[in-house]
Amino acid sequence: MATYLALAAVFEFNRTSSPHRLLVANGALSILGFALILMAILWRVHYVKKRLEWRREGRDVEVL
Repeated sequence: MATYLALAAVFEFNRTSSPHRLLVANGALSILGFALILMAILWRVHYVKKRLEWRREGRDVEVL
C-alpha cells in the first residue's frame, strides 16, 4: 500500500509539478525504506537466535 501511494505521488508530481506532492512521495518512500531495513535486521536477529537454539539442542549447525 505504501509503495502504491508513493508511486502515485511521484506520478502526480510529474503531472502537476507540485512540491507538496513530492514531499509526500519522499516521505512515503523513506518510511517504506525504514520499515524494510528494520524488517531485515529483525529477521537476521531471529535467524541467529534460532541457530543458537538449535545448537543448544544438539543439532549440527554453524552459528555465524
